[in-house]
Amino acid sequence: MKFGFDIHGVVDTHCDVYAAITSALVSAGHEVHVITGAVMSPELDATLKKAGVRYTHFFSIAQYHMDKGEHEVQWVDGDPWMDEEIWNRTKAEYCRTEGIRLIIDDSPVYGKYFEDTIYLLQKDPRRSAFWDTLAELLPRFRARPQ
Repeated sequence: MKFGFDIHGVVDTHCDVYAAITSALVSAGHEVHVITGAVMSPELDATLKKAGVRYTHFFSIAQYHMDKGEHEVQWVDGDPWMDEEIWNRTKAEYCRTEGIRLIIDDSPVYGKYFEDTIYLLQKDPRRSAFWDTLAELLPRFRARPQ
């Protein structure tokens, strides 16, 4: 089976948990895909090693689009930027193409693009203001008696 994990806000936030999960999955013969916006760099490799995350595949949204050359990727303060709609749907397209059954991510904007892959949204404690806003909005969406 194939599993996907985001880095920033997921595996780098709960290193011990994801080190154990990814190690168990890889040891059991499953594929573990690290799926992120960042390109692989010595710093990112060090982050993954320090976190103890084991993986079999690495996918970078930015690198994918730079290699493909269909959409411009700009670099602003060291971070990749491109058309938001294209960026946001790329993880789901990768998961669909690769047959990934489950992905864990901390960015709710990606969720609407997933159809076949189970999308688990993890709370990133560094984004508490977002979660507070979401918690305030959710009661408005409960089913109302007819």
